[in-house]
Amino acid sequence: MFVAGQKDMQKMDQYTIEKLGLPGAVLMENAGARVVEEIIQYTTDKNTRVIVLAGGGNNGGDGFVIARRLFDNGLSPKLWLLVDPERIKGDAKIHFDVYIKRGLPLFQLKEDNLQTLRDELNQADIISMPFLGRV
Repeated sequence: MFVAGQKDMQKMDQYTIEKLGLPGAVLMENAGARVVEEIIQYTTDKNTRVIVLAGGGNNGGDGFVIARRLFDNGLSPKLWLLVDPERIKGDAKIHFDVYIKRGLPLFQLKEDNLQTLRDELNQADIISMPFLGRV
């Protein structure tokens, strides 16, 4: 079995975007959709407490898709943005803007609400961290 690391995934994404011509925003939509399929398969309870943590990079863009699609499936995830919105660029910005234009809730991590995030993480049933440890 092959398990792709971060550099492997970057190379595969680059190949798909540059050689095959599939836009990065489409890759994000597909990745987020697949995560949501797994979450929906895991729970049928619409009261499941889901936290999505999103950084500023492309994997954070996956997080915006995940949160949006969870709302579309009747769940009420809490999307926590771990960076200043000004740091969101490129394809991730496309999905961030869609999320915001939909009027969906966003929680911005700041010094004064760090304990709130900790409490929510401790009470969560599912935590999605598509940023792979980098914010």
